[in-house]
Amino acid sequence: MKRIIITGGSGLVGSAIKAISHKHGDYEFIYASSSDYDLTSMDETKRMFNKYLPNYVIHLAACVGGLFTPLKI
Repeated sequence: MKRIIITGGSGLVGSAIKAISHKHGDYEFIYASSSDYDLTSMDETKRMFNKYLPNYVIHLAACVGGLFTPLKI
């Protein structure tokens, strides 16, 4: 079975993928959110990859602040 990591798995697009992923039984989907891994840290990122050994990555993680939350930079 092929394994896919979805970064930003709790975001808008990640949630949409989660809603339809059950239709694709040939793949194991892993949804990683910022509470699971800090992708700005190389060590955390390596830990995620070493744990899951994915075949594919769909990178959706971003610092966007949500639809109605102003960004604080």
